[in-house]
Amino acid sequence: MKSSPAKLRTLPLALAMFCLVSGGPYGLEPVIGSLGPTLGLILILLIPVIWALPVALLTAELGTAIPEEGGYYVWVRRALGPFAGFQCAWLSFLYSIVDAALYPLLFAGYLSQSLITIFKLQGMDAAWLTSMIAVLHIVVITAINVRGVRAVGMAATLFTFLIILPFGLMCMRSGIHPLALQPIKADSGTLSVGLATVMWNYLGWDNLSTVSGEVKNPQKSIPKALWFAIPLVTLVYFVPTVLALPTSPNAEQWTDGSWPEIATRAAGSWVGTLVLLGGLSSASAMFVSQMLASSRIPAVLAKDGYLPAWLAHVSERTGTPVRSIVLCAGLYTCLAWFSFKELITVNAILYGLSVLLEFVALYVLRRKEPGLARPFRIPGGAWVCALLAIGPAVLIGTLVWQDFEEQGWLKQRPTAIAILAGVVVYQFRRKSALS
Repeated sequence: MKSSPAKLRTLPLALAMFCLVSGGPYGLEPVIGSLGPTLGLILILLIPVIWALPVALLTAELGTAIPEEGGYYVWVRRALGPFAGFQCAWLSFLYSIVDAALYPLLFAGYLSQSLITIFKLQGMDAAWLTSMIAVLHIVVITAINVRGVRAVGMAATLFTFLIILPFGLMCMRSGIHPLALQPIKADSGTLSVGLATVMWNYLGWDNLSTVSGEVKNPQKSIPKALWFAIPLVTLVYFVPTVLALPTSPNAEQWTDGSWPEIATRAAGSWVGTLVLLGGLSSASAMFVSQMLASSRIPAVLAKDGYLPAWLAHVSERTGTPVRSIVLCAGLYTCLAWFSFKELITVNAILYGLSVLLEFVALYVLRRKEPGLARPFRIPGGAWVCALLAIGPAVLIGTLVWQDFEEQGWLKQRPTAIAILAGVVVYQFRRKSALS
C-alpha cells in the first residue's frame, strides 16, 4: 500500500511564506536610496497595512473556503468564469516567472565575485562563471522542488534561519543610536522605483494558495501562517534598517546589493561577511519558494485544457507536477539575464492586476455563494471586502501613472504585450478545445 505524500504543516508553511514574500531585507536598499530615509521608513511600516494585510485577509478567506490546487486561479474562475480565471493565472504566472528568474542570477553574482576575490581569479571570465553558477543553482533548487512540499518546507526553515541570523547579529552589535530623520524630499524621477521596490518586498501573500491542496489542515494552517509571517516580515525589514541608518544616513549609500557594506559600517567586517553569505541564502530561499508557487499554475491550466496535457502529470510518489517544474526551470534560465531595475515595476504591475481580480472574486463569491463554508471569514459583509481592495487599487494606479510620467508610454509596451498575450492564448486554446 502506497503512503500518501507528506503535507506542509503550519510553521514550515509560515516560513515558506516568509521566504516567498521577503527573503530578508535584501533588495530593500533602493527604497531608502530612491525615497530617502524618512519616506522609506514610513512606507516600510505603511505598505503592510494597506497592501499586505488586505491580500493576506483575502488569501485566508478564499484559501480556506476553497483549498484547491491552483489557488487564486480557482477562486477567480469560480467567481467570474473561465476567461477571468485564465487571465488571473496568466498574469500571476508571468509575474512569478519574471520574478523568480532574478534569484539565480543574484545568487550567482554574489558567489562568483566572492570566489574571484578569495581565490584571486581575476583573469577568469566573470560572466561565464556567473552563468555556470546560475544554471547549477537552478538545477539544485529544481531538484528540491521535485522532491515535494515537505522538502521545500525544510529548506525554507533552514534558509530563514540563515537569513535572519546575520541581521540579528548586526542589530545586537550596532546598538541603538539617535536617528536624525531629514524632511521628505522624494525625487519625482525615482518615485516609481522606490514605490515598486517597497511593494515588491511585500507582495506574494497569495502565491502559496496554489498549493493549498498540499497543506495539512489548510483551514487552520493558512490563517495561522499568515498572522505569523506578516509581523515577521515587517520587523525583519524595519529593525535592521532603523539601526543601520545612523552609520549610513545618506540615501546614496543605499544601492542594489549594498547591505554587506552597510552592515560592515554598522557592526564590523565579519558581520558584513555574514550578511553577504545571508544574501546567498536569501536568493535561494526566495527562489525555492517562488518555484513552489509558480510551477503549479501550468499544471492546473494544462488540466483545464489551456496548455498541453502532458504538463498536468503529477508524480504519484511525491505529489508534485514534475514536468511543470522542469518547464518553469527552463523559463527561469532563459530570463535570468534581465536586470532587477528593468523588471521590478513590471513585476508589481502584473501582480497588482491579478490581485485586483482576486478582490473582485472575493466580493462576487460573498454575493454569489453566501452559504459557502468559510472556516476563516473576514468580519463584515461584502462591502468590507470591497473596501479592502481600495488600498491595493490606489497603489497600483499610482505606480502605473508615476511610471508613465517618468518612463513614457512606449516603455510600457512589454507589459501591454504580456497582458494581451493572455487574451490571445485563451482564445486560441478555447477554439482548439471546441474544434
